[in-house]
Amino acid sequence: MKLKSLLTAALMVCSTLTMSAEDFLHALKVERNDGTVDTYLFVDKPEVTFSGRNMLVTTPGVSTTYRLKEVKQWLFSEYSGIESVEADEVRFVGVAPGVIDIISLSPVGDVHVYDIQGRSVEAKVTTEDTTVRVDLTSLAPGIYILNTPNNSIKITR
Repeated sequence: MKLKSLLTAALMVCSTLTMSAEDFLHALKVERNDGTVDTYLFVDKPEVTFSGRNMLVTTPGVSTTYRLKEVKQWLFSEYSGIESVEADEVRFVGVAPGVIDIISLSPVGDVHVYDIQGRSVEAKVTTEDTTVRVDLTSLAPGIYILNTPNNSIKITR
């Protein structure tokens, strides 16, 4: 009898839910030891590879290398898109080959791009912008470091 009541209650709860599977976003989240969380949406088709003591996450236009000892956890998540976002969370979104949007709830800060020799090849000085677009299409193919006050990522162009 208890099982029948439990099943009936479960069916009633499930029937009242209005969200479908299509309403959920799927993502890879990388949480660093310092609390910073990087999110890669599955629609961007992130590829994860491991080499030595590093983890490389690649999406169109962006490659990010993480030292495994600096990663607290990485996980796959499903959420409705309505979630709490920490003020220091930064998202790097490849919007086109060679074009990256940096998105944050708090101002992103100054953005610098350095070549493999450490020379500054691009700089965007921002004050209150929470979204900054970096266009690297005019740069020669190679490896670059995109640096914000709280994050640095390696980009292969």
